[in-house]
Amino acid sequence: MPDNTSSTPDFLYRITIDGLPVEMECLRTGAIYLINFDEWDDCTLLLRQILRKADVSTRGVLITTSDASASVQRMQDTISAHDLRTFRFIEGSLTALKTLTNDLDATIRPHQRTIILMLPESVTSQISQEHRRAILASAQQWIAKNDCAALILSTGGNLTRNSSAMLENNDLLAGLVHLTRISETQLEYRCAYWRSALGVTGVRNLSIIQKVDELHVQADMTAQDPMPTVADGNRYIIERSVLKDFGQIHEAGWEIIDSREQVYERARQQVNATVIFALNSFQQLPEIARLIHSLRRERGPLIKLVVRESISQLRLRDEQNLLDCGATLVLGTDLSYTRFKSLLENIQTVRYTRELSQSVDSLFPEEDIRGVHGVVAPSTFLTRVHARIKQDLKDSRQTGAKNGASKANKKSMEFLGLLVSMQPVPGLSAQQALNQLNIRRFEDLACSVADEVYVFLHGCLPEVVPAVLQQLFRLPFDEIFINHTVFEDLSSIQGALQHIEERMSQLDDVPQASTDPATESAPGENAIRYAPQRVRLSLV
Repeated sequence: MPDNTSSTPDFLYRITIDGLPVEMECLRTGAIYLINFDEWDDCTLLLRQILRKADVSTRGVLITTSDASASVQRMQDTISAHDLRTFRFIEGSLTALKTLTNDLDATIRPHQRTIILMLPESVTSQISQEHRRAILASAQQWIAKNDCAALILSTGGNLTRNSSAMLENNDLLAGLVHLTRISETQLEYRCAYWRSALGVTGVRNLSIIQKVDELHVQADMTAQDPMPTVADGNRYIIERSVLKDFGQIHEAGWEIIDSREQVYERARQQVNATVIFALNSFQQLPEIARLIHSLRRERGPLIKLVVRESISQLRLRDEQNLLDCGATLVLGTDLSYTRFKSLLENIQTVRYTRELSQSVDSLFPEEDIRGVHGVVAPSTFLTRVHARIKQDLKDSRQTGAKNGASKANKKSMEFLGLLVSMQPVPGLSAQQALNQLNIRRFEDLACSVADEVYVFLHGCLPEVVPAVLQQLFRLPFDEIFINHTVFEDLSSIQGALQHIEERMSQLDDVPQASTDPATESAPGENAIRYAPQRVRLSLV
């Protein structure tokens, strides 16, 4: 996604661990950062990720020992896209480390570059506390003079055992992190402090998961909430299309941004602000849910995350899923500006207390968004509805087992949606009635059997059925059908599906009229017809 942090120079690298808070991934000029590892392989793993995800505008210097030369050689395809100079100093040589800045001045023009220094245990084990501070002080002056930033990636227990001594160097180190491997795929990212152009971060303990050769933040294990990087409690960051129904809006503290990606990047710098996304189509739902989930996981419980829909397609299940993904509030389309503003003011003291879902994909499966929908054959209708019922029952049982659901909320857990049976007005065939349908929401299905129309509305509440049907049909619903029956519980839905199967079996035994549009009977063709008469009109 596009970077919107203009306060960070383009030539600086970032700690590009997916899900890392933005103020912890940024560096600043004139500063030195240290990340210590227990294992050399983890050091090279993170370095590869940093280089692979670097922007083309970054400019750096990578300095390694012979221990790392093979790893660097394997990164050539990764680093060819941006300006990175690579050097190697003699393994285990403390003297080479002390003269490093002089050697760089003699070799390259280091101005405005990120200096990445990989130090294996063979080097770090030789550095005493006295030497460490002297080297850091000299390096810090050189870094500031050249408008650079330095990232030291070190391994070895010497630094780990003397972590308290490293904290004493906080005036020389802008950031101090230790990355520990817990298991084959699990790591712990322990940040003592991190100062960047976006603010200061104190102690943070993050659970990291490794997926193939990528590191991702899994959870924030910090006991306390992160402190705001700025006083952002009265700040509103709003996607422009959210306000399209309200005309020109000018409110103090409202930052109106054109694109969703820019809103997301801006929100990554906030802790207590209100962020509002626009949902303009049902297909955007999984994307927005992922952005909200990422922000909630990264920014904590204080930030207010709001979704406003402009499509009138969300149902109770969708809203609940958005809330489980981290949303504070979901707003509908029929809101006056006064009501809209009032609802936003009401959530300013709200703290997110729900249990955040572990996976967005489980709440918004890809097959739900891109699956079959609209008018289908009766056999397809039966197959899809049965499959939907089976899947939802499985999901509800898993949710109930996890949350310890009581009998009081068991019915809501097993809520699947509902089935509607409709009989067209005389003279209008079921097929012609279906032609007036405009289903845009996936997993909403319709079919016709004999003289009846059936519609399955996934996640719909019984009390809103008339309003939903009015939206689905191009013509007024009550002018197309003389009556309709709503099957809202599991047993009645299954009974209606059985009735459809029986009607299909009966129709299989009777010769069917052609459904070709060219031969289909027109409405009222059996009514009395009058023969046309030729008349002559006189011209006046």
